[in-house]
Amino acid sequence: MVLQTPTNEEIECVIAVKGIDYIHLYADENMAEKIACFGGISDFTGYELHGGEWTTPPLTEIEEVQLALAELGELIGGII
Repeated sequence: MVLQTPTNEEIECVIAVKGIDYIHLYADENMAEKIACFGGISDFTGYELHGGEWTTPPLTEIEEVQLALAELGELIGGII
């Protein structure tokens, strides 16, 4: 599969992991060889995966709290 970045760079990978604010690309099924990392992503719009599907890791406790706070912020913003 191929990940296309917001700058139109294309990176081939076997596994693409999409976390709450990051993407990790691996060259093998065992995820032993990481070939690219993108962190601090707040908007995944420019990242497109072709020829496969994202692998999503389970959320850590910190990520669950971050996600809940972000959702709460959106709710409060819609009320005010």
